[in-house]
Amino acid sequence: MKGHFLKFGGAACLMLTVIVMSLLATGIASAAPIVNPVEQDVAAQAAQISAIASTCVGAPAPRLIPGQQGRVTPGLPNILRSAPGQQPGSVIIGEIPGGAVFDVLAGVLPACYNGRLWWNVRYGVQIGWTPEAEVWGAYWTEPISNIPPTPPPPEPACMGSQLINYNAGVVTPGLPNVIRSQPFRGTGSVIRGYIPAGGIFSVIRTTQPVCSQGIMWVHVVYNGLEGWTGESSGGVRWALPYDGGVSQCNSGAPPRLQAGGYGRVMPGLPNSLRREANVYSQRIGYIYAGEVFRVIEGPSCHMGIPYWRVEINGVTGWTGEGQWGVYWVEPV
Repeated sequence: MKGHFLKFGGAACLMLTVIVMSLLATGIASAAPIVNPVEQDVAAQAAQISAIASTCVGAPAPRLIPGQQGRVTPGLPNILRSAPGQQPGSVIIGEIPGGAVFDVLAGVLPACYNGRLWWNVRYGVQIGWTPEAEVWGAYWTEPISNIPPTPPPPEPACMGSQLINYNAGVVTPGLPNVIRSQPFRGTGSVIRGYIPAGGIFSVIRTTQPVCSQGIMWVHVVYNGLEGWTGESSGGVRWALPYDGGVSQCNSGAPPRLQAGGYGRVMPGLPNSLRREANVYSQRIGYIYAGEVFRVIEGPSCHMGIPYWRVEINGVTGWTGEGQWGVYWVEPV
């Protein structure tokens, strides 16, 4: 019986295979093409809108799309009615101002009335009907997708920097100046401190000023705090150059070092490194001939000597640039 059953089963399978192949050959068993129902609905909706527009004499080609947003073109507002057109029972329930954005309700087709296509829309909390365009005329609305992006406003211009030509500056009377980590306001630029009105700071002239957000920013050091502060904005200067007599300090020999740069002691005697910027301050070390140091801030004049705050081998202090018209150090 097992053998007979197997033979019978094999014949049945062969017969079924022949039947299926026959059906496939005649197309009866062929699979129907797969259609995306969403695409099918969109295509059907577009066809319906096109059919309505073709019978609406005087109406320009429709551009709004149900389920998307539109905007009233700049100028006069668009009327919002309780029903399409000026038919009996259609009352004005509001207006959509020029430039305002509205939602075109999904699943609702436009209605033609007196040569205009009216769309069911939502503006704020109001729902009503608004016309898309004038009869044989210009569009009163437009789809959001056709609105060109608004270009960013131009960067405000800055006043030219005066501080870049000086070694020091002073904050003008009034509010203090902020010191930031970066030359701009906002994320990524943290406030490191403040320079009070009348506060004198050193300008790091090795870094060029930066114009950002209408503010001219300069790289400065104030009491050892390094960062960026605003020199001017909107035609008003927040800080001014400060000389304090330094230009005449070394018998008229102008300072040559710059904050943010480097200097070197010239051949001869070593330079004293002092705790404060005066000849009576405690000496904390020496900088010998040929040694290079980093200039942090300055100068500050005392007894005819322009003093600069410098750093060498991890030690920070003040050293003199020269006296009586003679330079002890030189920029490198």
